[in-house]
Amino acid sequence: MTFAPKKAWIAGVSGLLLAACNNTPSSGVDAPTGTPDVPAGGNAVCGAPTENPAAGLVFGTSRGSLFEGFTLPTCDGTPYAFYDDANCPSNYTMTVVSIAAIWCVPCQQESAQLTDRVTNAYAADGVRVVQIIVDGATRGSPFTPAQCEQWVSTYGLVNPELMDQGGAETNEFFPDGSLPSTIIVDRDGVIRFYENGASMGLVTLTGAIESLLCETDADCGGGETCAEGLCELTL
Repeated sequence: MTFAPKKAWIAGVSGLLLAACNNTPSSGVDAPTGTPDVPAGGNAVCGAPTENPAAGLVFGTSRGSLFEGFTLPTCDGTPYAFYDDANCPSNYTMTVVSIAAIWCVPCQQESAQLTDRVTNAYAADGVRVVQIIVDGATRGSPFTPAQCEQWVSTYGLVNPELMDQGGAETNEFFPDGSLPSTIIVDRDGVIRFYENGASMGLVTLTGAIESLLCETDADCGGGETCAEGLCELTL
């Protein structure tokens, strides 16, 4: 699959203040330390990638770790798996995973911008966006499918919207309730960006996406090459 990415790095985004619901927000982009095992065809396996401790590839939450994935219901109860034939990360240049709570004001602010600034803006570049709701109207409260649907309608979201009551599957990504939590996973299942909090205009997130998209090797950092629109580490 070939995409036609754009490259327009937004300078200085790493120094911008992020708004988060709790604790000190953080963000950054790291190159992966390797790639998961792949079949003879060369494409990443549509299933959670294989850990390879010798190459520094283990499941975790930090940049450069493997993303373990999840299977969660959408607002209407349909199961959605991060790794399966229909949603295989190798079908995209990268996947943006946003974790939000209905009570969280920065989550509301991020969601209000998500469709225009990320989902639609980078669809032609092969960027997938998935959002997960973990709490209801108050911290730690459950929420209903109807509230999930209302969230989608309120913020005009067109990405898959998933439900994870209480963060049972994803709470390791928002320690002490630091939300929103946003992760970029590349097509090999490696976490390339992770932040708690949301910047004004989502410039840290869009800057990270821009830094991972490429047209030629010259667009990538040292030790990386441009492969089908995504900067990948050269081993």
